Amino acid sequence: MLWANRVWYEDLNGSGVETISHLRENGRITIMFCAFEGAARILRLFGRGSVHAFGTPEYDTLVSPAKRHASSHAAIVIDVYEVSTARAFFCTCGYAVPLYTFKAERSALAHWASKMEKVDDEFLPYVVMDEELPADVAATVFLVTLDTEVCPRVYAKNGLKAWWASLNRRSHDGLPRLALSAPV
Repeated sequence: MLWANRVWYEDLNGSGVETISHLRENGRITIMFCAFEGAARILRLFGRGSVHAFGTPEYDTLVSPAKRHASSHAAIVIDVYEVSTARAFFCTCGYAVPLYTFKAERSALAHWASKMEKVDDEFLPYVVMDEELPADVAATVFLVTLDTEVCPRVYAKNGLKAWWASLNRRSHDGLPRLALSAPV
């Protein structure tokens, strides 16, 4: 939390660039918290969001290099204009949210991203914008599947920044992602 009506979180690589693309489209965002243990509770934060890409001064202010998670590609800042809970008459109660028991954090994303970030130094140093990649750069993004793990995973031979530039250019429904303002 930055102050009373502003919160932020570190957006990690994972399911593409859906949140980033949709924030760029209309700026609206809703964050939902729900209880998986104990009483049925739901809390929603409704707001207008902004995206601060990895490598920008705004990102660096929020995410220190020492605390940055592997695969972090943006900081999402939300100016909250409404908070609702199950106590509000127009909100859901959480009665249908299933009960779960937390066992542990998954390590797959951190493991995958750490491997990808180790080879980022080999990626060509220039800015990738929202449009198509230049042919010479698109040709440098090769994918490889490593079968040495529990299950095969796909890696970009050029690293995570090449993955962002080639495979995370658009959302699943075709919206452009953030422009990378610094060499990725």
